[in-house]
Amino acid sequence: MAVAWCFRWTLLAAAFPRLCMIGFNFAQPFLIVSAIGNLRRPEASKNDGYGLIGAAFFIYSGIAVRIDPLFARPFELTNGDFNRAL
Repeated sequence: MAVAWCFRWTLLAAAFPRLCMIGFNFAQPFLIVSAIGNLRRPEASKNDGYGLIGAAFFIYSGIAVRIDPLFARPFELTNGDFNRAL
């Protein structure tokens, strides 16, 4: 418990990008369903389409940033962190 308390900010920093990745992956099917539904409706407004474009940009750019190893590496825990604590 003491090790977890000492590394609370490191653990939280490692958890945030993973939670974002879960959210982005969870949102993808909803985006696809909404896009297909928007294409099937003849009375769909342009603003709905622009919103879907923005949502797609947000989701896929978030996935790209999260997968980028230069961004992801500072938030990952290493064995050296735990070895120094012991």
